[in-house]
Amino acid sequence: MKIRILEKSEAIRKYLKDLEYLSIDSKDKLENKEKYYASSMIIFSILNDFFVLGDEIIDFFDLDIAQTYKEIFIILEKKKFITKDDAKYCSRIVYLRNKFAHEYGNITKDELFELINKIGNVQDIIDKLIDRVKKED
Repeated sequence: MKIRILEKSEAIRKYLKDLEYLSIDSKDKLENKEKYYASSMIIFSILNDFFVLGDEIIDFFDLDIAQTYKEIFIILEKKKFITKDDAKYCSRIVYLRNKFAHEYGNITKDELFELINKIGNVQDIIDKLIDRVKKED
């Protein structure tokens, strides 16, 4: 299980580099359809893997059973794996991920750009979680 956690972490790191490569530093750059669709799929992949990673960590430490994506981060916050601010951030990205999954055509450039700008927070949270996993040796 630990190997799967580390592999998910590395996959997310790769996606983050791919997103950075697109150089989307303004909403105007999302007018380019290739950048819009490429960035939205990369974001979707990051978020899906992030949620799987969170669930794997819950299993690894035998913390609880999450029934929803949002619950993953409630459990991690309750067990002091992430901060309250991290959990609040994760709640927002769960909402946006679900919108990507179920209402893709309704994603606004503002919402996509918000995620692009804040997606680095995912790596910060992952780093905290991976540190906890590595201490379990």
